[in-house]
Amino acid sequence: SQQLRAELEQNNTRLQQNRQNVQQLTQSLSLNQMTMNQLRDRARQLRQQLDNTSRSASPKVYKELQRELNKTEERMNELRQKTKSLSSFWQHPRRL
Repeated sequence: SQQLRAELEQNNTRLQQNRQNVQQLTQSLSLNQMTMNQLRDRARQLRQQLDNTSRSASPKVYKELQRELNKTEERMNELRQKTKSLSSFWQHPRRL
């Protein structure tokens, strides 16, 4: 029982460290290297940071977060457009 608790605690610590490592690696990717899921997660994180940042108390930080969110959303829109174009192509292929 005591040993099992210790193992669980150790595993939880490892999981938390792994999550932090994944988050750091994801943040080091450029927007062009991220998958749509990674972009969605990044946008969600940025929105949370914006919600927790005072525009008047930290205008530079707020502006930077807003800029990053805009860039992330632009990349998401770009990927959506590419997906639509590709989908349309396969639905209506041109004959050569």
